[in-house]
Amino acid sequence: MNSIRCLAVWGWLVAPAVFALGHAGVCPDGSVFIVKKKVDAPCLRPKFVHESEIPPIRPELLPKPYSWYVDQEAKNPYNAYNLVDDAEKIRALREQQRTGVTPPTPVQPRSTLAETIAPTGRLSLEPAELNDLGLYIERIQRVVPAAFGSDRSESVTLQFAYSQAFEAHARDVFENDKAHYVVFMGRASGSAEFHPNFYVVQDSLTYRPDPNLAPESGILAGEAGALHSGDAVLGYFRVPGVFDFGQEIQLWWNDQRIEVVLAP
Repeated sequence: MNSIRCLAVWGWLVAPAVFALGHAGVCPDGSVFIVKKKVDAPCLRPKFVHESEIPPIRPELLPKPYSWYVDQEAKNPYNAYNLVDDAEKIRALREQQRTGVTPPTPVQPRSTLAETIAPTGRLSLEPAELNDLGLYIERIQRVVPAAFGSDRSESVTLQFAYSQAFEAHARDVFENDKAHYVVFMGRASGSAEFHPNFYVVQDSLTYRPDPNLAPESGILAGEAGALHSGDAVLGYFRVPGVFDFGQEIQLWWNDQRIEVVLAP
């Protein structure tokens, strides 16, 4: 009995010391840290809190795959890689102003992906088919849940699904028998902005469908942009055939991510 009491007292004395080995806190930029000593906090004016009281991390501070950063940097107009093209345009403009001769417009090479999905038509569905597709996207969520804003924390609820019938139709229209197609439906519960800014990741593979190319992405019903409460939008986007829908993939929309097996 005495030994049991000793162990209980020892455990009570040691427990605070174990927690004292680390200090959790939040920086003014919203990032969270854990350090051994308070003086090691990685920012000025940190707020130290108990580990159970750390507030939710802002989505933009969550870890993202390296390929996501590469994609974002590729679109940065101040990236040195992009400044090379801008410098050439500026030099050509100055030369035109000096000589008065308009230089020939350079032919832009098409990307490898664009070459395999040359636009040969525009995909469209009959009203009844659109209604059936919308119902399918809603009902498949019970089996394969893939949605943003399903907890009603967002003004737009966005649902994704894989339909073999739609994929067969899209492949026929765009004459591409190797591509996959994902359909999506968005519903607004308030004023919101929606743009099909999608990004797909699977292991080392990444892909961003171009919303300006019909074979890569398109709106079947409704419109992208400003949405009001009750508005709906139905659309699709292409994913290269090298992606395996039978395995888990990441679907990104803006800075949000879900992981799903679309064709289990």
